[in-house]
Amino acid sequence: MVMAIFLQKVKDFLKSQGLTEEDYKIELSKWYDYEVEGWGYTQIKITLVKQGVDKFSILESLTNLASKTLPKEVLQETAIIVE
Repeated sequence: MVMAIFLQKVKDFLKSQGLTEEDYKIELSKWYDYEVEGWGYTQIKITLVKQGVDKFSILESLTNLASKTLPKEVLQETAIIVE
């Protein structure tokens, strides 16, 4: 539930930056480390299709948004990637 709320905030943020849903793709996946029992992390990957978008500033803003939105336990096990 928390991740669904965060993903909606990500979409709202990208829209506020002038991007439409055709300008990006969001992939959500769960990765598990089988060598460390019970440990895994969530990966949120945003692929920007539109040229000329500053990926670093998008990543920085999404990282700040995550730190304000996600509980500490979830945040520690979440990776955000912007390509």
